[in-house]
Order: sequence, then C-alpha cells, then structure tokens
Amino acid sequence: MVNIPEDRPSRFVSITHNQQRYIVFADDIIRHFLPRYWQEEISEKAYSFKITRDADLDLQDEFEGDLAEKIEKQLVSRDMGFATRLLYDPALPENWLQGIIRLFGLTKASIMQGGRYHNLKDLAQMPLSDAKYNNPAWPSAKKQLPSATSLLEHLKYHDVLLNTPYEDYACVLRFFNEAATHPQVKEIWITMYRIAGDSKIGSALITAALNGKQVTVFVELKARFDEANNLNWARRMKAAGIRIVYSIPGLKVHAKVALVKLQERGQTRYAGIFATGNFNERTARFYTDHVLMTTRPAMLKELESLFYFLTKRRKPDKPDELKFGELLVAQFNLASRFKHLINQEIENARAGRKAAIRIKLNNLEVTPAWLTYFILLPTPAYKYSC
Repeated sequence: MVNIPEDRPSRFVSITHNQQRYIVFADDIIRHFLPRYWQEEISEKAYSFKITRDADLDLQDEFEGDLAEKIEKQLVSRDMGFATRLLYDPALPENWLQGIIRLFGLTKASIMQGGRYHNLKDLAQMPLSDAKYNNPAWPSAKKQLPSATSLLEHLKYHDVLLNTPYEDYACVLRFFNEAATHPQVKEIWITMYRIAGDSKIGSALITAALNGKQVTVFVELKARFDEANNLNWARRMKAAGIRIVYSIPGLKVHAKVALVKLQERGQTRYAGIFATGNFNERTARFYTDHVLMTTRPAMLKELESLFYFLTKRRKPDKPDELKFGELLVAQFNLASRFKHLINQEIENARAGRKAAIRIKLNNLEVTPAWLTYFILLPTPAYKYSC
C-alpha cells in the first residue's frame, strides 16, 4: 500500500512537451513508477481506495484555556478517528477488498464502490489557467458599478446584492481593497470561518493594518477541516498588528459579516457586508450564496454591538442581553423570531390569506418541534416553496 500525499503536493502535475500541455493525476504517476521503487515483485495492477474517518475534534463546551493550542494538538491525531466509510475502485478483486476491511478494522464502516479516482473535490484545483479553458462568460453577470466612483461611496446611495457564483465575486474583493486604502476608514471588523489558502481578503486586511487602520478579525477555529489553515492565517494577521479574537467556547460563530467604520466630517459612517457564504473567493466560484453590501445605519449599528459582544468570548447570559430589531442572531432572537414567522404564515393560511414560506438552507436539523409544523398540519391548505 502506498499513501497518496495530499497536504503538500498538488493532486495534478502539469507539464509542457513539444508545445503541448499535459495535466496528469499524481495517482497515475505513482502507479507508473511503482515497479521501479518497490523492493519485491508486484502485480501489474494497482487499485485505489479511500478511508473516511470521523473528523470531529474532542472540544469540551466550556474549555478554559488556549483553544487554539488545544485544536493544534488534536489536529495531529485527526487521521486516527473512527473509520466511517471505505470507498474503493470497482475493479478491486473481492479477496483484496476483504483483506483491506480486515486490516483496517472496517467491518462497521460503510463499504461503497467509487471510481478509479477518489477525492474528486480536488478537480476544483485543476490547473487550467489558460484562457481557452476558462470561459470568459462565467460568471455571466457582473455588477454594473461606476468604475470612477469608490464602491464605499456608491454604497452611500445604493445597496449591492451579489448572488454567487452567478455574479462575479470581484465586487467583494473591491470592498476590502478600498477599505484597506481609503483615508476615511478607521476601523474594520470581520468574522472569518473558512479562509482561502491564498486569501486576497486576508491580504487586504493585513494591508489595512499596515496602513494604520484598526482591524479586528474574529476567527472561528471550529470550522471543520479548515482549522489548520485558519490558525495559519490568524498568526499571519496577528503578526501584522491585527487584533485576533478566537472562537467562543461552547459556541460556533457561523455569521459571515464585516463592518467598516469611516470618519466623515467629524461623523462616524458605517458600511458593511451580510453574507450567507464564507469570505472565500475560491469557494465563491461554485457555492450558491448571497452577499448584501449596505450602509443602512440601523443594521450596522446592531452589527457593531454584536462585534463588541463577540470580543468578550462568552455565551450570552440571557437571550435579551442584546436587543436586535433588524438582525436575527442565534442565542439571542433567531429561533424565537423564526418560529414566530412560521406561525404567522400558518395563521395566514388558516384565515384564507396568501401564505408561503421561502427559505434557503444549508442544513436542517429535524426535531419534534419542527415535525409538528411540517407533518401534523393539514398540508393541502399550505404552499411551501424552497
């Protein structure tokens, strides 16, 4: 058995021969050279398989101490978690398959046929930078903003709603680049959940700090599979003078929000971002998300209060510790307001008025309370659309 490394080298090798470019799977290179480097006679056939393990880190809800240090220690042992799935090449002989199951103790894991190659999410990193491979019409829509006008100035009069991946994410990058260099910007606040490995947003925040702006970044360390990358970026930003606030024990901060504070004629002005997707320009190319850029004071003053609370790194003592009228915030008013809105549509339907629920979800945890709404009610009277 030969392990295919994935944390350092690329899954692909790109070479040019006789003016022709070739992109080859690292897997196939390993297959080709196995006979040369193996010390004993081997079969001409080679088959790939992949074992998926439980990746949850054992983090106590109320851990007191350095959470970053605790996560770093557990990342080392992540690969030893309980095996949950075996994905194998369909051409793998049955006796070999059974041998792998016995060797790795996979009798309780899901055994599934895959293809010749596994970990197909790596295809997103295929090195196709040539113009002929990148369709210039995608994303098909670009926000029509005045090129001569600052985006921060444009937002004073118009909100901008961006829908990825159908619209170009460059508008978000422009927001942070302008904030990093705009002479009136004094403070930048942002939550970061999954940071791109070569994040342009992270670089813009570092530039802002080097330009003398006060930058505060809340880094959620409990972002599964991105803990190490988030830690690395947190160190880089901290070295540049950025104030780093790490995860809150017992809570996961999933909000994707940013706040910029400007001083204009002696008055504080706000600009901000509310997004469903991570501040990650790579995943924005294929994840369906919405990004609202606005200067609405009521929303942004509440966001400022939320950021001040996050810097305390603790759970709220009670749901009404902070009052939110514009925003829905978990642990404060999200669940109660959401249920109220659902009940309101139920009452509308019972009264014969128009009733509809439109909701975009990444994941929904079904509990008995939700089953009451979605199963026990007479469905013909209601219209649900997602």
